[in-house]
Amino acid sequence: MNRIFTILSLLTFSLLSYGQYVSPGTGATYTFDDLVSLSEGVVTRENGIYLVNHNLTISNTDKLVITTDLTVKVAGGRMLTFRGTFESNPPIEAIFTAQDPDRPFLGFHFIRSSASILRNTIVEYSGGVQLTETQMLIEDCVFRYNTMEQNSAAINLSNSSPIIRYNRFVENAGSAIASGASTTCSPQILFNHLTHNVTANTNRPQINMGPGAEDTLRIVGNTIEGLYPMAGGIAISNLLGVGQTRALVQDNRIYDNRYGYAQMGNNISSIVKGNHLLNNNIQNDPQQGGSGLNFYGTLNTNQALVLNNIIRGNLWGVTIQGNAHPNLGSPQRGQGPIRSGYNIIEGNGNTNTIYGLYNNTPNDIQAQFNFWGTDDPAEASTYVIGKNDNPSLGEVKLDAFWTPGDYIEAFAFEPEHNEILDAPLRGIIDHNDNTILVQVPVGTRINYLVPTITPSAYAQILPLTGQAMDFSMPVPYTVTPFEGPDRTYLVYIENIEVSLPTLTFEVLASGQPLPNATILFNGEAYEPGTYVFEELAPGTYDYLIERSGYKPFEGSVVAKNDDLTLVVELEPATSLESPLLSGRTLHVYPNPAKDHIEVNYSGQNGRNTVRIFSITGNMLLEIPNLDPGQRIDISNLDNGLYLLQFHQGNATLTRKFTVAR
Repeated sequence: MNRIFTILSLLTFSLLSYGQYVSPGTGATYTFDDLVSLSEGVVTRENGIYLVNHNLTISNTDKLVITTDLTVKVAGGRMLTFRGTFESNPPIEAIFTAQDPDRPFLGFHFIRSSASILRNTIVEYSGGVQLTETQMLIEDCVFRYNTMEQNSAAINLSNSSPIIRYNRFVENAGSAIASGASTTCSPQILFNHLTHNVTANTNRPQINMGPGAEDTLRIVGNTIEGLYPMAGGIAISNLLGVGQTRALVQDNRIYDNRYGYAQMGNNISSIVKGNHLLNNNIQNDPQQGGSGLNFYGTLNTNQALVLNNIIRGNLWGVTIQGNAHPNLGSPQRGQGPIRSGYNIIEGNGNTNTIYGLYNNTPNDIQAQFNFWGTDDPAEASTYVIGKNDNPSLGEVKLDAFWTPGDYIEAFAFEPEHNEILDAPLRGIIDHNDNTILVQVPVGTRINYLVPTITPSAYAQILPLTGQAMDFSMPVPYTVTPFEGPDRTYLVYIENIEVSLPTLTFEVLASGQPLPNATILFNGEAYEPGTYVFEELAPGTYDYLIERSGYKPFEGSVVAKNDDLTLVVELEPATSLESPLLSGRTLHVYPNPAKDHIEVNYSGQNGRNTVRIFSITGNMLLEIPNLDPGQRIDISNLDNGLYLLQFHQGNATLTRKFTVAR
């Protein structure tokens, strides 16, 4: 008994040593009520509020969960450490605050705790949240009034790439979110609201990211409102050349900061798209900041595609320093899914001078297809600083300009939004008369149609695209452009009788008409010599043309509104492609196929065998005595080209078919 008591005493000492509680690491799950019972005063409860009086550690494999609303007050200078898992998921909110707001607690430290979740949780009057090698989820939380005693940010990352979304960061002493200069982190920072952070008024941005990890660092859809003169908006830096940072900075609203977005260092490749960078001028010292966008690197590996941003009211629009090399609009803008350019850069300046772009590098910079606050190219050129102002600087390419339009560029009724339609109906747009005519087949219900509308970039339109309207009378649509007066289009419907098109095949051999070929059209075999197909609904049709003594010819044709004639030249068959017997045909359908094929043949009946081979000659399937039209299961075949051989008697016919899923 004495020995057991001694062991228990040692265990209790290890768990409560130095005035802290460390969970035993046995894979157990705890609540705060459990900790009140187990922690010997480290966690207590008074008047429904939990008090953490000393350091608390949840060990590896253990879990602490919150599933109800509660308040936890932590003593000053104390830390909550999670080497296991912490799931805070109350229905409304869990509050972690200091027992005395004048003596903040040190905060949270998650260490290799990727299964942890913070949701609907308020963290205040602490040293913030530190993540080390942790890829956890943080969403719908509030971080406010946190200090820099323990961390430089409300959430500080070290080799961690968490998801941080739908949170509010309010009046924290340091940044809202930050990572170190020598660690790699690619958090997903999505749709958060950052308000008046960096209350210590030190030189740091509200989002302050170091080098990225393997994944893309995404900062998307955030609102970042500044107040303190030394606080910037967003910065991504790689000053030590650690790894390769890939970043997406998109659809953020960044305003009233010292600067908007800064990309500092080397080995950074980013897309900066769709952001509003407005009035980032509150320090009001153009020698210290004030750029809407700033790029600085000692090497030309600091690169960015910059597109669709609104940059207005800053001390500088875009500044490029050192050897950085962003692309703000190049002639190749139409290649691929990403296009640079189409930025609005206007009303930026200081000392009574407008500065749209300042290229303070030796590199030539592409900055075409942007709007500079004027439709006069000569005036716009005066807002750009480069080689023309200083021969040691690189040229700013301004060969092409863009002005925000006030047009409806496309108007259509699409079948995916209108079940009554079989094919899209495109509007005929007259920009001179401001009218849009849509021709609709007679009998189409027009009192409830949903249009898909594409206005000019940055323009707004009413009624909205996707809004169902009654088109039995002309409908006005008003375009409000980024600049300039509104324009109103009148959309009206014209009923038309639709005549479906006819497709005619001209089948030739050696340049001469070839009669009595058999056409398998849209999966159906027709009598030999049937070359005309009438009243085809719009769509794509597959066909296969065969005649004894000639190679088969297959293809597809798109039927639209007009009649169409296809000329097909058949080539003489080789021995492999010769018909089995006179008058025999063989069709494989569909081709390409997914999970099955059907084999149709005509001619003599009798015993037969069908074999399917890979393109390398391996036999994969064998089917004896196949009936005409019998379905063959090919769901086990991989995508690719195959040979089908039909054997009957001493004759063999081969067809190729493709599996494509």
